Amino acid sequence: MNQGLLELGKELQQHREKKGLTIDALSVKTKIAPKFLESMEQGRFDFLPHTYVRGFVRTFAQEVGLDAQVMLRQFEAARQTTPGWIDVDTARPEPEKEKEDTLQSSGPVKDSADNGRFDVDKFMNGLKGFLRYYGVLLLGLAAILLFLFFVLFRSKQDNSQSAVEQRSDIRQPDTSRQVLRSAPELAAPEKTIPVSEEKGFKLTATAVETTWMRIVYNDSLADEAVFTPGDVRSWTSREKLYMRIGNAGGLVLKVDDKELGLPGKRGGVANIVVSKDGFNNISSAEFPHEMTPSSR
Repeated sequence: MNQGLLELGKELQQHREKKGLTIDALSVKTKIAPKFLESMEQGRFDFLPHTYVRGFVRTFAQEVGLDAQVMLRQFEAARQTTPGWIDVDTARPEPEKEKEDTLQSSGPVKDSADNGRFDVDKFMNGLKGFLRYYGVLLLGLAAILLFLFFVLFRSKQDNSQSAVEQRSDIRQPDTSRQVLRSAPELAAPEKTIPVSEEKGFKLTATAVETTWMRIVYNDSLADEAVFTPGDVRSWTSREKLYMRIGNAGGLVLKVDDKELGLPGKRGGVANIVVSKDGFNNISSAEFPHEMTPSSR
């Protein structure tokens, strides 16, 4: 190996270490691949065409605090005495005072000897080097993006199918006026509202959903309770009973042996008046003032 190139590489390495830079850190600053920096420090400068290597030497020297022009002259002198040097640029001699081009790791090259005209040969050589070095990286990146797209697409498909299956399993509640005939009655005693000697009627409420209920008798609060599904409560009275029901579709009413069904819609509030003939809906304003017996 040429002794001049070995000394040049050693000098570049020494100044890099004085600067406290690692190969990777210098690669970030110069945009030169680490393997090319290592090759130059080892005295091997034939890894790319001569024009590129000149740019690498100049950038390396400037970054570690060396005189770029001095290092380039040292590089050219050592290169010309290296037997077997393969140089794609020897067919065209370079002027002694060539204006140095700013050379990165890729990009088109302009020959200052040609007054800035575009050099097709240098561009093609640079393009080949770029594709050789970065082609595999770009293919790998494309494969990763394709894999991620496939994973996201499959995940979205699975979520959509799961949502469809969940919706198909939901059973819509029957809000029709059905009668719950076999609901178990609670052990709680039957409520009896004071009546006269005349025969009154019996009101029975059976819960099919959780709901709240209030009964007013002669402007007095007669009963108030929260029902859970399966609860059954009964009241007897001669006079009309006023009922305010939260979740009106959650109670099934019966007067004596007559099934009355649901007093309203599921989730709605109903105000009704019940008599031995059945029930009628009333407005909230028509509902009597609710007083406790102590306030009467």
